[in-house]
Amino acid sequence: MNTIEEFKEVLATFGKFSNFEKQIDVQTKFDIHSDEDEEKIFAVDIYTDRHKYNIKAVERKNGKSYLGCIADSRKPNAGEKHTRGNDLADGTLSLETWYKILGDIVSYELVPLFKQEQQQTIEAETTCSLIK
Repeated sequence: MNTIEEFKEVLATFGKFSNFEKQIDVQTKFDIHSDEDEEKIFAVDIYTDRHKYNIKAVERKNGKSYLGCIADSRKPNAGEKHTRGNDLADGTLSLETWYKILGDIVSYELVPLFKQEQQQTIEAETTCSLIK
């Protein structure tokens, strides 16, 4: 994958449960002309329950392509008026970069597990504090 058109094809087959028209919001698709080089930019937003991911692909005539992703929280943390965000993987417009972005999105969405040992520790601490 080295072009925006190829990236669109990859997005169209994003996954078994995805639907490009219903789940991927195309933000921009335009050409920028300058004296030095010409570039095409294609950006999409993907939403989850907690986050928005802005994925941007840039294809340049000079051969230097780019693919990157920014994650933003959809709502502020308790007591804050702003949302938080992070830069995720970026690099050349390639499948390798795309897989790194997907890995970052999955890891960004993971939530900590509450393990049985933690429950037993909490119960023991609660029992001890009640006895005192």
